[in-house]
Amino acid sequence: MRKPTSDRWVKARLGGYHTALNELLWNEKQSSVLNNKQGVSVWNYYAYFESFNDSLLPKEFSSYFQNADIKPHGRYYLQDYSVPLASVDARTILGGAQPLGTTGRNSYAREFAKAFLALPGIPFTEMDQSGDPVTARYAQTANGTYAYVTNLSWSPVTAVLKLPGQNVTVKDLSTSQSLAVENARLALTLKAYETRSILIDQKITPAIHLVQVPPKTMNWFGQQYKELKTVMSQLVKHGADASEQQERIALIREALVKRELGSAHRLIFSKLMRDMPALKTVAAKGYLKKQKEMLAANNYAVNCGSNKFWEMKDGTLFLPDQEYRQGSYGYVGPYKRVGRSIARIKNVKNRALFASEAYNIEQYSFKVKPGRYTVKLYLKIGYMRNAKPGHFISSIEAEDTLILDNKDVWELMEKHPWKGYIHEVRDIQVTDGVLDLRFSCPSDKNPTTRMCNAIEIIPQK
Repeated sequence: MRKPTSDRWVKARLGGYHTALNELLWNEKQSSVLNNKQGVSVWNYYAYFESFNDSLLPKEFSSYFQNADIKPHGRYYLQDYSVPLASVDARTILGGAQPLGTTGRNSYAREFAKAFLALPGIPFTEMDQSGDPVTARYAQTANGTYAYVTNLSWSPVTAVLKLPGQNVTVKDLSTSQSLAVENARLALTLKAYETRSILIDQKITPAIHLVQVPPKTMNWFGQQYKELKTVMSQLVKHGADASEQQERIALIREALVKRELGSAHRLIFSKLMRDMPALKTVAAKGYLKKQKEMLAANNYAVNCGSNKFWEMKDGTLFLPDQEYRQGSYGYVGPYKRVGRSIARIKNVKNRALFASEAYNIEQYSFKVKPGRYTVKLYLKIGYMRNAKPGHFISSIEAEDTLILDNKDVWELMEKHPWKGYIHEVRDIQVTDGVLDLRFSCPSDKNPTTRMCNAIEIIPQK
């Protein structure tokens, strides 16, 4: 099962946070390992996008739950059909869930269905020179040779097939029209992410002769590559460690040299590349340099659930949340994040820290030198429907010290839905070089109630 709308769902829920979900979905080389030659079924599950806001005219059109359609627009919708077909020679491809899979994209779905459903449900063999940007396969039958050709690029391309044999005739299975074959060559023009299927009247072994890509397409890719290199050089100029970015840009160049347009496009718009402009901004502000200094001093301030740096008025820099990396900091185990409203919080000076929340968490770990530390936890119930007694019962352990013992966060917030709570504990002894914070709740409570908005780890003298 694939979830093509998950990236947009997460971005909307978390205020523009980029994910790597699409990089996995559209990596045809990585997905190809699932091709078992026995018939793979693929389901595109379009996740819903919920809103608990009422409609614009609540008296006439009352609405408690709204569901927006966030499927890819235009021909990009077909990417989630062409990539699975190219990756695993899928025998069945489904699209649906909530909202319905083809709603608003009927013409594109119909185009793909005509080509795909005209093919027999049997294994197809890869043609020579098949790959990226055009994947082509064939299957010899008593009726002749069936074949399909799929464009993995947003750009139109022309695939020229080599068809050995005498007086070969070809029929387009979507239109039933005969296609012109000249000098044993068949030119198939493919729109963005288009799949075309054909029937050749003889049993032959077709191959891709060449793929023609418009010059303006390659110019566009070249410009994207140039711009990414410029941003990367600016990162290095501001003292950022850009080794990962350099490796990714090298892969983009390699893909462009090979004219693997699908891979190049996926890498250009990968999370690592999309995050570079924001990283350049924080590097220019000196945040990356300050982050290194904080880690070297065993001094941490983490903005849980956020991918952004936050500098407070007192100069404290809160670092973005991340999965734990050896020699650094981050969450360990289950983890979810969400944005929260802070408009009515009044009682704390750093209320911006409550705008994000990490929940369903088990542990945070921090690389520190042996010694004594002060731990500060920022806690606030963000899910207003359960901002009441008995829902958020938390226990938090720092190393071997229980610093919060089955406490009701509602009580800690003084029974006020718009009050944040800061829990501070001194003299936490660390001997093994890693300070672990473990979060738990009673067995009869939902584990998603284990949450935190921000954490500070401060070394004591």
